[in-house]
Order: sequence, then structure tokens, then C-alpha cells
Amino acid sequence: MGGEDLNNHPRHRTSRYAMNFSGMTEREVRDHHPLLYRICRDTVKPERAKLTTPATRDRWWLYERERPELYEAIAQRPEALVLCRVSPHLSIARVSARQIFGESVDVFALSSHAAFATLQSRVHEVWARFFASSMKDDLRYTPSDCFETFPCPPASTTPRRSTPRAKPITTTAPT
Repeated sequence: MGGEDLNNHPRHRTSRYAMNFSGMTEREVRDHHPLLYRICRDTVKPERAKLTTPATRDRWWLYERERPELYEAIAQRPEALVLCRVSPHLSIARVSARQIFGESVDVFALSSHAAFATLQSRVHEVWARFFASSMKDDLRYTPSDCFETFPCPPASTTPRRSTPRAKPITTTAPT
């Protein structure tokens, strides 16, 4: 999912597919996924051959930066909160965590309604616009400046603990 999909599709659906061969050798990809291998070889390999970084050039079938810490953080969550890094609007969305996120999307390993409400709040938007940089007139959200410094209420970033339930109101009048 890229920023354009996030901002332009009403249901935040991706318009493209990605091949993720993380943890696989070139031989494993070629043997287990021959059609995908040929597509990747014909489209990705020629571009990677032009690069000067040996690891990126030689491991052309893998993402340059796989971001395992991101995918480990959201692995147990059905959803994550995301936003397009550069946009005229600060617009948070709740999307499936079972997808590959593009470089233009900031992903928060949060999925609660409290976290969504906090990040989508006017207070957070003013904070972000103050601490973020800009690109043209657009907000350029940087998590290190906008999220990590934001004084989030405890309930928005921590799992909800069970609280004692209120006692039911009795329907009989006291005697």
C-alpha cells in the first residue's frame, strides 16, 4: 500500500500487487515460484544491476530494506494505523496489517479506537504541523518529530486493562 492508494481509494485498498520473497534464496524463488521469478528477473534485475550498492545489486529479488522490525511489531495485530507521509491533510486510516507498506506510508503498531482518536485529533494535527517539515504547502509527517514527541494519553498507546464493571442498577425498589 502506497500513499496514493491510502489517500485516493475510499476504502484504502491497494491498486498494485507486490512480491515478497523475504527469507528466500534466489534458487528457492526460482524453484518454487517460477512465473514470479521470471517477472522479477525481467523487471527488477535490470534496474538493480545499475546500482552501486553490492547488497542491493546482488540480492535483486529481495527488498532493499525489508523492515523486519515493522512487520514484527504488527504481526499479531489484524489492523494498523497508517498515514501518508506527505499530504495536505493529516488523515489517519485503519487498514489491514497483512500487507506490504510502501515507503510513503507511516505505519503505527496501534489499532485501538483510542489511538485512532488521539492521532486523528485536532490537538495532534496542530502538534504535527508545528513540528513537521513541509513539502510545498503539504504536511511532511516525520514520526520522530511528530509522534515520538507527542504527549499521548496513556490509554491511546497501551493495551486496555480490564476495569471493574459498574454494578447493575436494581429494578426493585428498596424495602
